[in-house]
Amino acid sequence: MSSKIVRKLWPALVLALAVLGIVQASLSRYQEKRSAIFLAATAERQRLGIVNNKAMGQYPTPEIQLEQAACLAPGATAEVIVKGRFKPGTKFLWKSDRLEVLAESVTETEYRATLKVPPDIGPESVDLEAYAPVSAFEAIRSKAVVVSGRFEWDMNVSNGWRIKARLLEDTRCSSPGGGGSMKYALEFFRAQESAPFEKRTATLSYSPYDDFSYLFSIEEKNPFGGAQAEMEELAKKFQGGNVSDAEMQKLMARMEELQKELQVEMTKMGDPAYQQKLEQEKQQFGCRSIELQVQESRLKGRLNCGEKVGMNLPLTGTLKFAGK
Repeated sequence: MSSKIVRKLWPALVLALAVLGIVQASLSRYQEKRSAIFLAATAERQRLGIVNNKAMGQYPTPEIQLEQAACLAPGATAEVIVKGRFKPGTKFLWKSDRLEVLAESVTETEYRATLKVPPDIGPESVDLEAYAPVSAFEAIRSKAVVVSGRFEWDMNVSNGWRIKARLLEDTRCSSPGGGGSMKYALEFFRAQESAPFEKRTATLSYSPYDDFSYLFSIEEKNPFGGAQAEMEELAKKFQGGNVSDAEMQKLMARMEELQKELQVEMTKMGDPAYQQKLEQEKQQFGCRSIELQVQESRLKGRLNCGEKVGMNLPLTGTLKFAGK
C-alpha cells in the first residue's frame, strides 16, 4: 500500500480504532466472559473439524435442575448448589458484574458456587447460564440468586414532589422456576407536606443491562377503593381454615358491610359525572412508571406521568436496606 493511500485512509483507521476501543470499554465483565466462551467454542470446533449441527449434537445443551432460588441479603455470602447433567468442560456464568464468585466446582451431575454480594446492592436477581463445551449450547436458570429484603426508596423529583416506596411483598424466593415478583406501596408528597396526596401500588422489575436497571410499573387507582382489597384479604383468611367460630361470625359480618360498600361504588360507576371525575383525576396525576439506576445506594432516574404532570421528570434519591 503506497504512503499516499495510507495518508488518505489514516483518519478513517484512527476513527475505527477509537470506536473499537469505546465498544470494548463499554462491555461489562459478564459480556466479556460470555464472548470469550463463544470464541473458545468456535476455536475448538475448528480444531476438531466440526462443521454441522449433527456433529454438534455430541455436545448437547446442559440440563439445570434448580427448583428454588438462593436468597441473600446485601453483604451476605452463601453456597449455591445446582443439580443437572453437565458434560466435562461445561462453563458456568453468572449474569452480573456485582456478584463475586469466591469458589466453584463442577461434576457431571452438580455445580457448586460460593457467592458474595456487596453491602450496597439493591433488590437484584441474577441468572445462571451454563454453556456446553464445543457447541456452546446454552441453558439459563432465571433468578437463580435473589437479593431480597426490606428496601426503602426515597426520591426527590424535579417538580418538587417526593416519593416513598416501601415493600409490600416479594415472592421471588418462594416461587419455583425463577418466578415471583416484587410489589411496593408508593406514596407521593408535595414539597414538605407530611401527608401524601396520592397512594399507589407498583411492581418493581430489574434488568441489569438496561439504561435504567430498575422499573416501577405504577398501577392505576382502583375505583372501588380499599373495599375490594379488604375482601380479598378476608377471602384468604376463609381459605386458610384456621378461624374460630367467633372470628368467623365477625368476618362474615364485615364481608356483608364490604359488599354494601362495593354496591354503592358500582352504582356510582354508572354515573357519567362520576366517570368524568375519575378521568379528570387520572389526567391530574397519570403517573405510569419510575425508571431508576442505582450506584452506591444513590438513585438517579426519571418519573413518567400524564400530560399535565409531564414525562421524563428527572429525580434523585437514596436506597436503604432496612433488614430482612
